[in-house]
Order: sequence, then C-alpha cells, then structure tokens
Amino acid sequence: MAAVLKEIKFLESLVVENVSHPILMRFCDDNNVNDFYDYKTSLENQYCSVEERKKGLLKKDVSDKLRLANSQIGMKFDINLYKFSVSEITNGKFQSLEFMDEVDGFHIPENDDCDDDYIVSELRRATYKTREDRLEILKLQVCLMGLNSTYVGVKSDGTIEDIDETLIFNPQQFQPKQFHITIDYNRFPEVNEQFILFSMPVDNIEKGTYLALRLKEYKIKDYDVSYLIIKLKDYRKYAKEVDLVNSSFIKRIRFWEPKEELSEFEPTKNSTIQCSREMCLQFFKDSYILSKQCPTECVEAKKEYSRKCEENLRKKYLGDNNWEKKVREKLIETLKTQSFKYKGKIKIRLLQ
Repeated sequence: MAAVLKEIKFLESLVVENVSHPILMRFCDDNNVNDFYDYKTSLENQYCSVEERKKGLLKKDVSDKLRLANSQIGMKFDINLYKFSVSEITNGKFQSLEFMDEVDGFHIPENDDCDDDYIVSELRRATYKTREDRLEILKLQVCLMGLNSTYVGVKSDGTIEDIDETLIFNPQQFQPKQFHITIDYNRFPEVNEQFILFSMPVDNIEKGTYLALRLKEYKIKDYDVSYLIIKLKDYRKYAKEVDLVNSSFIKRIRFWEPKEELSEFEPTKNSTIQCSREMCLQFFKDSYILSKQCPTECVEAKKEYSRKCEENLRKKYLGDNNWEKKVREKLIETLKTQSFKYKGKIKIRLLQ
C-alpha cells in the first residue's frame, strides 16, 4: 500500500562503524496523518547500492545519504502499515505496556501528561512483511525487552506484572512428562538373578534406566547408574577369569584341589551409594523389562533427562535466568528465516 514518509530519525547510539547506520522511518497514510508507523532499517539497506554496502560508508557519505533520505520526506513509499494491540501481542495477558524510555527504535508517543513513565496500548509498525510475520517478530521483541526489565505489562484491572518467557514458551512444555506404566514382570519370567548377572544385555539396562528412575525409588541417583553398570561389567569379567581357572588343564589334572569360589556381586561395596545389592539387581531388572515393554517411553525419558542436564549446566554457568538467551536465540533464528523469505524486499520502493 502507499504510505507517506513523515519523518526520519538517525539512531546514532546504535551505529556499528563500517557496518550499519540505523535509521527510523516514520510513515502515515493519507487518511490519518496523526498516526505514525515505524520502520527500522539502515542507510545501507535503503539508500546504498550493493557496491557501497560492501565498501562501507565514510563520514561524508553518511551525511550525503541522510540529506537524500530527508529530501524524500513527504513522498509516498510502497509499504504495509499495521496496528498491533498489546492484547494481541501478549496473547490477551496484558492490555498495555509501561516503560521508561525509547529503545531500539520502539517509538513512545509523546504525552504531555507523562513524566518518566509511558504507557501504550498499541504499537504501530510499517513493514514489507505480512502482518503475521511482523507480529511474530514483535512478540519476541516485547518478550525479550520484558525480560530485560525495559518495560512491564499492565493488566485490564490496572495491576502491573513482569513480562516473562511464558509470552513465547508454553510453560507446560517444560514440565516433566507423567508416565503411568505398570512393569509387567509376568511377560519376562526368564529375568532372574542369574540372567541379570551374566546374560542381560547392558544396552537394554542403559536404555531403560531413565524411565525406571522416573517410575520407582531405588535410592540410586542418575549419576550413579554408570558406576553400577561398570561394576556389573567388572563382575562379569571377574566371573570369566574364575571360570577359566576352574576349567583349566591344571585344575582338571589336580582334581582334588578345591575350585576357586566366585564371590558375591556387591556393586555398592566401598562406595557412597546407599542402595542395597538386592535393590541394584531390581533396578537392572526393571530397566531391562522397561526397555522391552516401553521402548518409546524410554527414549522420551532419556530426552527429558538430557534436557534437564542441559538446563542445569546453563543455570550453573549462565545464571539462574536463562530465558533471555533462549528468547534471543529464537528471535535471531526467526529473523534469519524471514530474511530468506523476503530476500530482495528489504529496500522499500519509492512511488514518486
């Protein structure tokens, strides 16, 4: 649609030397000249050729481009104008936003009744994108700036509340999945102590581990499992060595000598793990049966465990509040996706 360029603001505080000179272009339509719609771009994208962008703008070039930009004030451009209510942006959670200053080209309407605080109920944007795509970016920006405490949300009853990650992420997706499974021991009568100690595939134990830990209490921590499996492998190796000695040629000749006795499997001996031998064997048994009985749920439980470990590491090294990083990453990813979709359209067309 045709929109009239009413004002251009050079965002000097956001300049990246030899890379970008951000500007804010403010449009209106012919029917309502009092409503401004903001479009944030750069001198390079709007007023430079490909060669000029590669070379970069010198100080004199910046002045020339700004003069060219200002000369186009009052002219019409081919650009879409959209109004977004705060209720729409925040999925109905808030009716307005309250914030302290203008940042990153987020225009704050002038209001003679305001001192330091500003409250807006809608944001107006000019864009070459569809309304849905611009709204997606706006939601991420609002969420990110809420997490940065740039502004807060105001509810319909006037109460103020922080804007958090639930604006973008469904809190339910990070809740542990509830597994309602009954272990069917009758299907696997062969799983006795002998089978566990000498024949049970370790891969099956590992596969069912995370689901077993979710279903029952074994006094075993997730980080203890690897140790217990190593002890099982060591015991099997030791059992083979004992068997080789007892079946050796010398033992057959000297048949009157007593055979070596196989010591009992004691996985938690001399360790800080609290579970008993019987509980450890029960854990191996349950893990094995679950790997056979519920393979899909075992995979889900392992993925959930991996996500939990990642979250703990992020908290340890990046601090407790990691949502800002998540939202920023999602915003960057969305901008990249849309840049491919609208390739070649970033320079808006002058109509006259």
